[in-house]
Amino acid sequence: MKNIIGIVLFPLLLVGCNSPETMEEVFHDEMEDNKDIDEYKVVEKVEEDNIIIFTSHTEDDVYNNHHPKLAHFTRSDDKWLWKRTNVCPLDEWSGNLDGESHLWCGTLTEPRHEKVIVGDAETKMIELDDGVKRVWYHFGKNINIDIKVILTDGTQEWLKEAEN
Repeated sequence: MKNIIGIVLFPLLLVGCNSPETMEEVFHDEMEDNKDIDEYKVVEKVEEDNIIIFTSHTEDDVYNNHHPKLAHFTRSDDKWLWKRTNVCPLDEWSGNLDGESHLWCGTLTEPRHEKVIVGDAETKMIELDDGVKRVWYHFGKNINIDIKVILTDGTQEWLKEAEN
């Protein structure tokens, strides 16, 4: 009887030990299980914001292959959950308005673009390994918000103006 219990419990313990423990392990497991993704690469992990910035290639999605993507994770009951994904378009903005906080992001491609301001806050900026592109992102609670780029000469360009 003890042997039967041991035989049943041992595989259950192994399965429990093999579950992903880190945000990055969950990311890799999900990406490897996604049959639509031909290849992917982690660009940066921002632990304090539970963010992984990555690139991916899908044969049928030529447009999105050129844009960095941002995966946002949450931790619940000691498990990491992939909460949402944003495509960070080149020289544009994208907003994921699901949930309590909204996730704004984009990718700068011109050296004259110094920083991005969402509302009154400067965004986080992550330089990509090509030395040119920089992904920016910001969490905020307001849907109707200004997004502007500050140029190296101090002038600004609007990416999105709030609607009055």
